[in-house]
Amino acid sequence: VKYAPIETMLMGVVKHKRLDKSYGFIMVDGCGDFDGAEYFFHESDIVDGTRFLDLAEGTYVDFQVKAESPGGKAPPARNVRRRVAV
Repeated sequence: VKYAPIETMLMGVVKHKRLDKSYGFIMVDGCGDFDGAEYFFHESDIVDGTRFLDLAEGTYVDFQVKAESPGGKAPPARNVRRRVAV
């Protein structure tokens, strides 16, 4: 699995959510070499007004890489927003 550099914009799918902890994971999809990498996000990282509870697993999102992977864990994401079909 290859992680993207910090600040890179990616797209992916919400793979798993922990409603009791208000966080989840996004799996990159449609970004070539970075496909399959997972990124952590918290409800506070959602910036388009979508409520965490309403962001269903399987929803496609755009996001930005926030920081390096912390010790073998999934790197954090920020600026998470529901992907709009064009």
